Formats: sequence, C-alpha cells, structure tokens
Amino acid sequence: MDTPLISVCIPTYRRSAFLAMALETVAAQATAEIEVVITEDPSDDVDTSRVVETFRARLPRLTHVVNETRLQFDGNCLRVISLARGHYCWLLSDDDMIEPGGVARVIHAITTHAALTGLTLNRRGYDRAYARSAYQRPFRQRGDRLFTDLPTMFLALLDQLGFLSGTVLNRARLTEALRDPRVAEFVGSGYAQLFLSVLMMERHPAWLYVADPCVGWRRDNDSFAERGSLGRLRMDVEGYDRIASAFFPRESPTFREAAGEVVSRHVRHHIVHAKLDGATSGFTRQALALCLRYYARLPAFWFRTFPILLLPRPVLRALRAVYQRARRMAGR
Repeated sequence: MDTPLISVCIPTYRRSAFLAMALETVAAQATAEIEVVITEDPSDDVDTSRVVETFRARLPRLTHVVNETRLQFDGNCLRVISLARGHYCWLLSDDDMIEPGGVARVIHAITTHAALTGLTLNRRGYDRAYARSAYQRPFRQRGDRLFTDLPTMFLALLDQLGFLSGTVLNRARLTEALRDPRVAEFVGSGYAQLFLSVLMMERHPAWLYVADPCVGWRRDNDSFAERGSLGRLRMDVEGYDRIASAFFPRESPTFREAAGEVVSRHVRHHIVHAKLDGATSGFTRQALALCLRYYARLPAFWFRTFPILLLPRPVLRALRAVYQRARRMAGR
C-alpha cells in the first residue's frame, strides 16, 4: 500500500517522557495502513530523538522532523499535517494515548462511511500519571452520529471539537481548507485545528462522531498552562467566540446557543479549576469582567457560571466532590 490510510500526526515539544507512551500505544496497534509523522519544535530535550528511534523497527512508516525554528502549537500542527501522506490525518497530542482497539475502530469508521470529511472521537480521562481513570464531565453527544449539516454538528460537538487527539481529518479536504487565507488569522490562538475542522465541515458536510472512547488523555497536563489561569480562560473565551462568529451571525440562534454552551462548560470548567488551584481575588475580578464582556446577555452565564465566581474555595471543593461522587454512582 503506497498511500497510508491514516497518518498519525504528533506535534511535540519537550515531552519525550510522555511521547514514549503515546508512541507505544500507536505501535501496539499499528498496521500497514498506518504511518506516524512527528514534528518537533527545537528545545533542549535531547531525549526526543532517542525515544523516536526506539520505535523505528516497530513503526516502519515513521517520520521525525525537527523544525528549524519554534513554530508554537498551531504552527507545529500545520507543519506535521503538511508532511502527512495518508488519506486521513489523526492529530495526536504528544501526551495522550490511543486506547486499545482505537485504531481498529477508526479504520472501521473510515472504511464503512464513504468520503467522510472528518471524525470526532470520544475519549477517556486519566490522572497525570495514567495510573487510574479520572472523572470526566459528560459530553452533550453520547452515541455514534453522522452529521450532514454544520449548525447541528457544531452545537452537538462543541464540547469536544477543541480536543486535538479526538480529531481525524480527510487530508484532501484539509489541504483544500488550508488555502483559505483566514487560517493564518487563527495561528497563535491555540485553535487553528478547530477552525479548520469547522471550515471543512461547512464545505463538505459529512462528519462522524465515534462514541467509543478511542483516545486517553491526562488531567492536569495542559499544554497551555504556561499562559496562567486568566490567559487560559481568555484563550477559550476569545477563541470560541472568533470561530463561532466566523461561521454564524452573532444574533443567530446557533451563535447564541454556542456561546451558552461555551460559558456553561469550557469557561465554567476553567474557573472551577483556577479557584480550586488557589486563584486570587484578582483572577475572580478579571474573569468576571471578561465574562461580562462576552456573555452578559446570556442566561447560561448568570445561572451556570456566575455563581461559581462567587463561591469560596472550600465550598466549591465540597460541592465538586459531592457532584462527582453522584455522577460516579449514577454511572454504575
């Protein structure tokens, strides 16, 4: 097979210890239909090349390129895509894993549904050491579903579309989308791949959600943690607003429902974690000002997220523990 069916595309930067586990989960399931492409932003992490070389015998279709300059997250994602040769690009974060059976499930989905534009894959959460399962908030979309119109897909999958490792894209349609000059505007936002996914869906509406968890992810290992709590919050608030407004009028029901989804899930999540991690009152004031700028007209903000800003940390911690315990019991 000259052209691989799937290119597993891994952009990496200073995470050789995590990368080894990611590659192990690929190598354990790889077939002749799979290639692996790794692009590395230059750093002082000399172990990355050594880790990659230990997998070369098990992954004969393995490409490893060190970028000449640091491209940052979005630029490195675009770089790894540019080197892929497969019919589909499976974007995989260097610290995530492919769950057992995940490769076979994706291959089955691709070969069963003709000419998919992309796939969004469900995931399973683990603690930072991958030693045990971790709580994961339930997603809006639960079962397998083929989407054939953009508004329905966007709203149903908005709480999952930004997750890099759950993204599989048709390479031919991805190459076409990359010609859009607006892509450059999202480089640096952290969500260039999300903009590309929505753009591709708009042009070729055939998107599959796979409900089986195909990917595992680590809690408390965010690539963007260096931005700080407020910077990470602003990344989601501004990023999702820009993407939604690029495809839907601001006064449309789709845009307003999407904004409500973001503030009640993504924004609320970041505020909860920032407060549990000891964020100061200064963070609370700035987070409130940011939310008022974007969400003051949305009931979802006032009923779902604003109360979290007011809660003292000990009360928030106790309520979160009760909630998670109730969710675990309900899932048994």
